[in-house]
Formats: sequence, structure tokens, C-alpha cells
Amino acid sequence: MEPHMLRRSLLGSIRYGKAMVLDLQDCDLWPEMPRMFDQVQPGLLASLMDKSLLAGERYASLIRVEDGEEYDKNKFQESRIKAFGLIVLTAARMPNPQLLAQTYAVRVMITE
Repeated sequence: MEPHMLRRSLLGSIRYGKAMVLDLQDCDLWPEMPRMFDQVQPGLLASLMDKSLLAGERYASLIRVEDGEEYDKNKFQESRIKAFGLIVLTAARMPNPQLLAQTYAVRVMITE
């Protein structure tokens, strides 16, 4: 994903209180995620994982002039910011141990 698209997706999820979903499919991409998020802002994934990005309007550092009035800092509402969530999906039989250690994992079993 392009850094610009990642940043806008994240901002939109925070602004509107929605979940940002990362679908890793069946690939072990978790070790690459910090590097991808660092292209947007250094340490971004870590600040998402510990939710420090949401504290004290730190998310505002992601806002750019070209984002327009819709993403003005004053348009972000605390109740929506609190509703924001990060969901990581994987179809891997054995998800990356680092991913499991940093998240609350739920295994979905589909029987036919």
C-alpha cells in the first residue's frame, strides 16, 4: 500500500470512529508492517498498537493541507476517536508469534 493511501485510510478511520483493517491474507507480512508504517511517520505502527497516537491529538501530525477541510483538526470528535480500532486479519495457519504477542487473537473455524 502506498504511504499516502495508508495515511488517509488511518486518518479516515480515526476521524469517523471506524476500524482500520489490515488483511495480511496467508502471508507472514507482520515483520514488514513497521517499515510500511514508518514510511508514513516513524514509529507509527508502535503508536497505533499502544494507542498513544490517539492521546493528546497526536494523530493530528498525520493531517496534511491537501486533505482538505474534512480532515481539519477541529472535525475530529473524542467519541469517534475512542471508537477507532485496528483489526489485523490473517489466514495463516500459524500466525507470526510477534503478531500474536501484540494483539488479542481470535481464531475463526469454518466447518462445512
